[in-house]
Amino acid sequence: MFITVNVKTRANKNEVIKISETEFMIKTTAVAHNGKANEAVIENLANHLAVKKSQITMLKGLKNKVKKLQITI
Repeated sequence: MFITVNVKTRANKNEVIKISETEFMIKTTAVAHNGKANEAVIENLANHLAVKKSQITMLKGLKNKVKKLQITI
């Protein structure tokens, strides 16, 4: 399954908002520095979808706020 994620860094709390079946908005308290926000995105999404972090792969958007992820089930 492929999904698109819009990321908001430096938020007040970690939150995952489902926009559609393939689109999410993730707010994270992490800073976009040295990949910390990307790690937080994967961790928060894995918790929200009840999958392992290793099942989520970031395909595009390592340095952008809009990311393309693949989830293997």
